[in-house]
Amino acid sequence: EIFYYDSVDENWYSLVYYSGTELQTANGTDQYFEPQSSEWGTKIIDIPENATALYFQVIEDCSNNLFIDNIRVGAVAGSDASVEFVWAKGKLPLVYGVPDKIPVLIKNLGASPIINLKVYLNITGTNNLIDSLVIPGLASLDTMQVDFMGFNPVLNGFSDVTVSIPDDDNNSNNSKTFISEANPNTIRYVDSNCCN
Repeated sequence: EIFYYDSVDENWYSLVYYSGTELQTANGTDQYFEPQSSEWGTKIIDIPENATALYFQVIEDCSNNLFIDNIRVGAVAGSDASVEFVWAKGKLPLVYGVPDKIPVLIKNLGASPIINLKVYLNITGTNNLIDSLVIPGLASLDTMQVDFMGFNPVLNGFSDVTVSIPDDDNNSNNSKTFISEANPNTIRYVDSNCCN
């Protein structure tokens, strides 16, 4: 159950109550459990205007795990897609590492579903590439990983790898840029968040 504090009349009130079955996003187990990326649920809750504090009360019934992540308090934009991650390699060997697919994670942070979202890849510098793809649909607060066509650099040197999406209600999260160096024989790639 989630409670909120009303600053006008200085009392706590119940905002919403969820039963355990309403919150369960994975099968029960008697083993150690840590949720996978596909085992998270999404809840959107309107918070009253005078609410100044929230607290979560958990009443367990044969369970001892409740995982809460990515709580966002505030107005939810109607249309807000975000470029969350770009997994380009810091160093890419010309012979061994090509073609290099560039995975990207896109998230819909808005309250409305997004239909036919165009995602652009623009690589500029020593090596160049322009590509785009379309995500057919992305529900509110969902994420999708997409892969661009293979990148085949032909010259040693640095290039900017930029992934972008069209303007929406929040343009501050609509692009990410990563620097990649094509070279004869070294690969550099470290990212604990990659790839589904």
